[in-house]
Amino acid sequence: MKATKRLTFNPSFRPSIYPSKLTTSDPSQLPSIFPSVKSVKSITTAFLATSGTCEVTEGLLQRLLSAVKNTFPNATEIEVKEFTAKCSSPVGRAADDSIEFVFEVTFDSTQTDTLLSPQEIIDTISQNSDSIAADLSDESGNEVSVIDVRLIENPSASPSLSPAPTHSLKPTLSISPSNKFFPSSSPTQSFVPTGTPTKAEDRTFKIVSSFHFDDSRRQWCLQAKNVRVNAKFNMRPCADRRSKQKFYLDEHDQLRLRDHSTYCMKWKKKAIYVGYCPVGIETSKAKFRYEKDHQHFMVQKPRYQYLLGVSIYNKYEKVRLFKQGGNINDSTKSWSLHYFNKSS
Repeated sequence: MKATKRLTFNPSFRPSIYPSKLTTSDPSQLPSIFPSVKSVKSITTAFLATSGTCEVTEGLLQRLLSAVKNTFPNATEIEVKEFTAKCSSPVGRAADDSIEFVFEVTFDSTQTDTLLSPQEIIDTISQNSDSIAADLSDESGNEVSVIDVRLIENPSASPSLSPAPTHSLKPTLSISPSNKFFPSSSPTQSFVPTGTPTKAEDRTFKIVSSFHFDDSRRQWCLQAKNVRVNAKFNMRPCADRRSKQKFYLDEHDQLRLRDHSTYCMKWKKKAIYVGYCPVGIETSKAKFRYEKDHQHFMVQKPRYQYLLGVSIYNKYEKVRLFKQGGNINDSTKSWSLHYFNKSS
């Protein structure tokens, strides 16, 4: 997969109007009558990956820049440095289409209290990923999701999810992506890593449901909608590269996000959500026991047991608890754990 230089994405686009940069404040042209004050400049390079489309247009880039600008109103400049479009089918739209963006957020101010650290910028983007995805969905006409956000500490290194791409002056779309990074359209058998990991966080898995979601042969996985407190869980097509689909069970049967281990699944009444769970500590209302023989996750409340499942009326978005012995559906006994190897 080849990363794409932004200024030559499409010969039909005029470089002079290509929306690769957005300056969010204009310096005054008048001479200052005040003594000069030293400003502090910080540049953060961020990586953002989306799924749902692989078509990069002028309008899509402009919507991305505007969405990031709205997230950081005090930034002095936001610039898309490069992007990589990945199309998993030579004809038409496919579920595994994705785009990877690399952009810079610049703060240049004499007021140090308006500056954000690189990690604060990444966390803020993650917290606003739903809003960014909604803007990109509106522009593209497809259901776009943000599947990864991370800091690039060494901007000269390749940020791509694909192995060692080389830079190119022309965009190269992946028509036949590697199976390592794009899930197969056919169900695959889960596997258990060889050897016994000594740490719970090494026993990483995705949570796959065999419940009927659509007529395709895709696998459907439990996914955190966002990495923040009170975010919901939903069901999305499985993709090995999605960090919000990677979990592990700790020694207290708390279901933690592997790449964000201070966040875990919690429950309140029949609702489930992402909660803050300090590592090594048993947190209230966060215990989910997996029973392989029955293929269910069980929550033990003082009087009754509850099972994890999805609503048949909103099966993609509403993951919730069902009282065992009550009005339940087959989704409560459809869960299986598909383990990653230790390098995933």
